[in-house]
Amino acid sequence: MKLVRDTPWLIHLLLVLLMSSCSDFQQDNKNLTTNSTEIDQASTIIDKLSKLPEEHQTFCRAVYKLRNDSLIWFSDNSPESDSYYQNLKNDTLLAIPFGYLPINHRNFADESTVSKELFTLLKTSYYINARERGIFDLKKDVIFDPKLTSAEHIIEFIAGKSKKETWTQHLFNFTAKRSRIKSYHTSLRSFFSKHPVTKPSWSTPEALQSSDSIVEERLANLGFEDDSTGFLKQLKQFQWLHGLNADGIVGKHTKEALIITNRERYNRAIIGLDNYYQMKDSIFPEQYIKVNIPAFELSFIHLDSIHYKSTVVVGRKKTATPTFQAPLKYIVINPYWHLPHSIASKETLYKIKKDSAIIAKKGYEIIHKNKPIQVDTINWEAYNQYNFPYRIRQRPGPKNSLGNIKFIFPNRYNVYIHDTPQRSLFTKERKTYSHGCIRLQSPTTLAQEILKCQEHTYRDSLDTLFNKTKETYLRIHDDLPVIIDYQTVTYDDSAKTPRFYYDVYQRDSLLLQKVKRKFN
Repeated sequence: MKLVRDTPWLIHLLLVLLMSSCSDFQQDNKNLTTNSTEIDQASTIIDKLSKLPEEHQTFCRAVYKLRNDSLIWFSDNSPESDSYYQNLKNDTLLAIPFGYLPINHRNFADESTVSKELFTLLKTSYYINARERGIFDLKKDVIFDPKLTSAEHIIEFIAGKSKKETWTQHLFNFTAKRSRIKSYHTSLRSFFSKHPVTKPSWSTPEALQSSDSIVEERLANLGFEDDSTGFLKQLKQFQWLHGLNADGIVGKHTKEALIITNRERYNRAIIGLDNYYQMKDSIFPEQYIKVNIPAFELSFIHLDSIHYKSTVVVGRKKTATPTFQAPLKYIVINPYWHLPHSIASKETLYKIKKDSAIIAKKGYEIIHKNKPIQVDTINWEAYNQYNFPYRIRQRPGPKNSLGNIKFIFPNRYNVYIHDTPQRSLFTKERKTYSHGCIRLQSPTTLAQEILKCQEHTYRDSLDTLFNKTKETYLRIHDDLPVIIDYQTVTYDDSAKTPRFYYDVYQRDSLLLQKVKRKFN
C-alpha cells in the first residue's frame, strides 16, 4: 500500500484508510457498509494524529518518504506485525524503565491500522536509540532523555530483517550485537515473567519473622512458588540467586534480600543490562579477566568461553576496590609483599610499638635506602605516620599475606590480585575485608589457565617454581586485559538466569532513587 505523493501528510493517512477500505469494493453491500464505517472514522483518527508532537510528525514524514510512502508493518495486518506491536507495548519485555519512552499505546487506543503503524514506528525508533546510546550515564548517575533515531537508521533496521526472524527477534538482534547481551536480556524476560514486578511487597524487615510459614508466604509473593520442590529448596534457590550462602537458614542477609521488591530487582536489572549495552566491543578481546565486585567473583574468559571462575575477597567500604581496566603484565611466584606506606606507617608501626616481636613472627624486613637493616637499631617510638622513613616488606613463605602468587596489572591504584593465607574469609557472605586489592580463592588454577592459553614457556613448571621459594616474575606477552567491574545484577551462564547481588558500596543507590522517583 502506498501513500499518494505531493499531498499533505495527514491527507495521505486518510487516503490510506480510504484505499484500505475500498480494496474489496466489489464485495457485497455488507462489506460496503463496513467500509463506509471505517471511512467515517478516518477524520477522527487523522484529527488525533495531527495532535502528535511536531517532532513525531516530522520523523514519520521522513521515514515514509524514504519508503516511497508505503507502510512498513500494517499494510496487510499480518499476525507477525500485530505480535510485534503487542510486544512493543510491554516495557518489561523490552527491559526499559516503565514509561521511559515518550510514546504510549494509550495515545493510540483506537487500535486502527494507522495508529498501530505509527506507534510501532515511533516506539521502535526510540528503543533503538536508547540501546545504542544508552539509557543511563552510569558514571554521573544521570538518566538520558529519550531521543528518536534517524529516519535513515530505521530504514537500515527494516532492510536488515531476515525471513527467519520475527520483528521482535530482529529488534533485539539489531541492537544487541554480542551474544552475552542477548542471553542476559532473554534471561530477564524469562525471570520477570515468573516474578512479576507488580505484586505487593513488604517494606520492613520486621514483617519477616523466623517462622517458615511467613518466609514461605514472602517467597510466594515474590514469585518463588512451591512447585512441588518444597519450601527449603525454594529458599536455597532464592539465596543462591542473591549471592548468599544457600544453606536454607533465614539469617540477616537473607531477610534483607527477601524484603527487596521485585520492582527494585527489575530496576537494578535494567541498569545492569544498560551497562552491558554500553560496553564497547573493543574491551572484549579474545581473552580477558573480569572481576565483579558485588558478586565477589573473578572469571577468565578465552574465546568467549569461561575457562575459570573463582570467589574473591574485595576491599572494605572505607578502602573500596576501584573499577578500572589494565593489562596483565606479570604473574609473580613466591612474591614479596611490599606493604603500602599507608599501612606500614599506621597499622604496622602501631603493632610494632606494642610488640616488636611481630617483625620476626610475620617475616618482615625493614628497608632503608633499598637495603634491609637491623631492627634493633631503630627507635620505634621516635616515629609516627607522618615521619616514618622506612619501607616494610614481607618475605615469601607461608606467612606472606599475598600467599604464593600474585598477578600484576600496573595501575594508579596499586591494586593487584593475589593469593591469601586467610582462607576462612571465602566462606563469608559479604567478602569485603581487604585494603582494596583482590584476594583469590584458587590463584594457582588461574595462573595455569593463563599460561596454558598463552602457550607460555613455564606453563608446566609452576610446581617447580613454587618449591624454589624464590620470587620469580613470569612476563605475560599476549594482550590480557583485567577488567574490575561493579554490577549488582549479572547473567549466570550455567543456570541461564540473572543473579542479584548486594550493593556493597552503595554505588547504585542514587541512580535507583532517581529511577524510582521518575518512573515508579
